[in-house]
Amino acid sequence: MSSNYLSSPFWQGCQAQELRLQHCTACEAYQFYPRIFCTHCGGDELTWQPVCGRGWVKSFTIVRQGTSYPTPYVLALISLDEGATMMSHIVDCDVDSVSVGDKVAVQFRALQGQQLLPVFAISQQ
Repeated sequence: MSSNYLSSPFWQGCQAQELRLQHCTACEAYQFYPRIFCTHCGGDELTWQPVCGRGWVKSFTIVRQGTSYPTPYVLALISLDEGATMMSHIVDCDVDSVSVGDKVAVQFRALQGQQLLPVFAISQQ
């Protein structure tokens, strides 16, 4: 089973500007990144569900030197309202003003090529 098979619903959601996560029908937990089993209960009945795309900054770093993206940028762990955590960029902000606990909301950007990727912006939720 290829990782493309596991992640294709996520990427299709990104192209539709909809954040989708795996959801376990046995324990109701959401998870990210895609897997063949639930990391909470071990169940194998996983579906893909759209989520609200809101959460908060769990941890972050400011990248000031790099080759992939213009610097500086914020790379963060985002704790989503549904309980899953994902790594992404925080965009459209003063990088030195980002704090743990800041509320964020998803946006979609073509950061590399044509593929839309989920990024997050500071939100007033």
